[in-house]
Amino acid sequence: IVLSSLRIPNFLDLWIFSAVRAGSRIIRSQRIDCIITSYSPPAAHLAGLCLKMKFGRRVRWIADFRDLWFENHLAKGLFPFSFFEKILEGMCVRRADGLTTVSGVLKEKLLLRFPLSNIRVVENGYDEALSGELPVDSWRRNTKRIVYAGTLYERSDPGALADLLSDMQYNDPAVLSGLEIVFY
Repeated sequence: IVLSSLRIPNFLDLWIFSAVRAGSRIIRSQRIDCIITSYSPPAAHLAGLCLKMKFGRRVRWIADFRDLWFENHLAKGLFPFSFFEKILEGMCVRRADGLTTVSGVLKEKLLLRFPLSNIRVVENGYDEALSGELPVDSWRRNTKRIVYAGTLYERSDPGALADLLSDMQYNDPAVLSGLEIVFY
């Protein structure tokens, strides 16, 4: 239980140093002008913070919050580490040129803690109008796919999906024809 509550320190923290070295080399050699880091792990944002501090205005930094850091509902953190995490998260948010998150709810939670932040919601998925013509295998033309590309947490209950599919099977089985459900 103790280890599952730790966000920092974490074994991935050791990755920060090599990420900053590699990121610095790539920024210089490829003339990168924008970097994006995605939480979790916190080490990703800490590497982004180091790169932003190193390159300043030359590089814009977008910090993406797929989940909340300090207010994460699944990993509460442990004192005294949580005290330092709150400070580190604030440093990341203040130094980032912009923040993204996956939902309006997470955006509102972030705005409560960081009211002046530039936060945009970028929902999971894609915009068909922007994707152009994607090649489709002929054998998949009649396939409908539901894809869950997230984490099923211990408290998650996929029972509602199972109930819905059961109701659909009972009421209109044709709707389920060609349906695939994929969990990544």
